[in-house]
Amino acid sequence: MSNTGRLRALDDILKERNNQDAQWGGPAHDDTHYSEDWWAYIGYQYRRFNDNPAETRDRFVKTAALALAAIESLDRKGVA
Repeated sequence: MSNTGRLRALDDILKERNNQDAQWGGPAHDDTHYSEDWWAYIGYQYRRFNDNPAETRDRFVKTAALALAAIESLDRKGVA
């Protein structure tokens, strides 16, 4: 993958993270969740998957943003 493609993907993931923070309340909300919760949210995105290429990419972006939220929360909690 070119750096341009990678930067576009990362930019879309960060935009989705910002959208999630705005929708759900950011770190204060995220830190109320446990690892099992994050896996459930990621599983929800997987269950909503279909074979539409445009939607598939969006699901991957949402999933990556959720994984990033989980990592950030674990880091804030000093779990790693």
